[in-house]
Amino acid sequence: MAGCGPVSSQFFYVRMIKYRIPEGYRICGENAYAKHSLLYSALPSYFLLFSVWNEHNVCLSWDETEDWADRLGLAAVPVLYKGIWNEDDE
Repeated sequence: MAGCGPVSSQFFYVRMIKYRIPEGYRICGENAYAKHSLLYSALPSYFLLFSVWNEHNVCLSWDETEDWADRLGLAAVPVLYKGIWNEDDE
């Protein structure tokens, strides 16, 4: 049946949550459904949130982004490192 499957379900989900995103805000993420050069396994979702921007075009902190992921029921990208990065320490 046309329009069925993970991709159409994903866009249906976006339509279901867009009213919960404040005016002027935007969410950014990776569409992991399409074939990639890297193999993704055990994905929590076909959409992985990596940033949220407010009405002033300011990218929110990672903690705020994780909070928005929870509020919207979205999976966020995995955290590889959290903290202050200092190349001189390497």
